[in-house]
Amino acid sequence: MNSQDHEQPNTGGRPLGSKSIRTRAGRHAQDAIEALAAVANDGTAPTGDRVRAAELLLAHAHGTAGGGNG
Repeated sequence: MNSQDHEQPNTGGRPLGSKSIRTRAGRHAQDAIEALAAVANDGTAPTGDRVRAAELLLAHAHGTAGGGNG
């Protein structure tokens, strides 16, 4: 057997197939933003949930959300 018979591990970067996952997730981005905004604006929702929804909206709006990009 030679070295080409064995797959080399993906030791750096994103896992294989992550582009497809990101593409599919991106299709739901607007719905997710609307859901977070609905929670943030819902006066009957628990305060902690409203605050967390607002924090996530602000983090994404200002580019400080997780994901390794900022």
